[in-house]
Amino acid sequence: MEEPNKLKLFPIEIFPPVVQQYIREVSQSMNCPPDYVAAAILISVAVIIGNSHVAVVKKGWIEKCILYLIAIGLTGKKKTPAMRKGMEILIEIQKKLKVNYESEKQQYDLNPQEYKAEATEQGKPVPPKLKQILTTDATIEALAQLLLENPNGILLFREEIIALIKALNQYKGGRGDELEKYLILYNGLQLIINRVSKPPIQIDNPFLCIFGGIQDDLLSRFSRIDENGFKDRFLFVFPDPIRLEHTDDEISDQALENYLKFMQSIHDCIKEQSASKKILKEVKFSKDAYGRWAVWHKEHIDEMNDPWIPYYLLGAWIKIEAYLIRFSLICEIMRGNGTATEISPESVESAIKLVDYFKSHARKTYDSMNSSSSDKSVIKAV
Repeated sequence: MEEPNKLKLFPIEIFPPVVQQYIREVSQSMNCPPDYVAAAILISVAVIIGNSHVAVVKKGWIEKCILYLIAIGLTGKKKTPAMRKGMEILIEIQKKLKVNYESEKQQYDLNPQEYKAEATEQGKPVPPKLKQILTTDATIEALAQLLLENPNGILLFREEIIALIKALNQYKGGRGDELEKYLILYNGLQLIINRVSKPPIQIDNPFLCIFGGIQDDLLSRFSRIDENGFKDRFLFVFPDPIRLEHTDDEISDQALENYLKFMQSIHDCIKEQSASKKILKEVKFSKDAYGRWAVWHKEHIDEMNDPWIPYYLLGAWIKIEAYLIRFSLICEIMRGNGTATEISPESVESAIKLVDYFKSHARKTYDSMNSSSSDKSVIKAV
């Protein structure tokens, strides 16, 4: 029988075989845990889905595929390179968007009057803007503008998530409100930013995923952000380090091509659906899927009611409820290669595997956050 608190391996079986193969080859060639690659692919799928679909558990309970995710590891453990390999599809999509922008910009510069723009101001065409699915650095006001211009949503990727944490109002003497805005964005709720001498920015359906890395020695700084349950909204990937070894393994062209082809097919399908409608597609649970979710939910509530559960896990466990729904939708759309009519029991089972994984890594992460400096010194010495 498996130990209840044993750190779990990322359940890569939730992905199609071509994605599983890519994860294995990246992990072997880079001599790094597969968790970093798999987590990056998971959030990439979420970003591609964006605002195109929402999961409906029951009347009044709707979830988007928004993920806040942090990868943890020591320097030199190939964390960032592995994350970027997992995000390869988003990087490729962003490159194509730049090429399209440069082409449109050239057309506009040559003859602005004949340029066919979607938007006009006072009868004149507006210069084209770079579409984005990915950004690596932005203030909260700039993010709001990006979300306004990219309605399906974007990913904020920070190699070192601590840079984002430093910018929050916790580090501005309480004078800012960035943290509160990220709480709103986590739930995908209407965001309005009023600006001095500028028109307000209003986004009715924002979609923002956050992904980044952090060294385990810096977790104590992240743990200081404890107001309003901000840190409890994050999923953590904190694999045990693997032994460093020389390897001649490479990522095969076929594995990369198959991975990109699969992910691109989801992107193209989502894009086609989004172009044909202006409203979110609501995806409900099948009868059997809802029944499986209900069983899990009751067990999860019993776990939260257990008097022996560490107090510092309760906030994260409450947020896990929403993540189970979000994972179910992501898995269903992967199963349907970009489409979903209803969430199946198989997708709920895959989501439960993901939740179990992230629960085990949350325990490890929160234990590290709550360990004293002397505890950590002993562990390092051992």
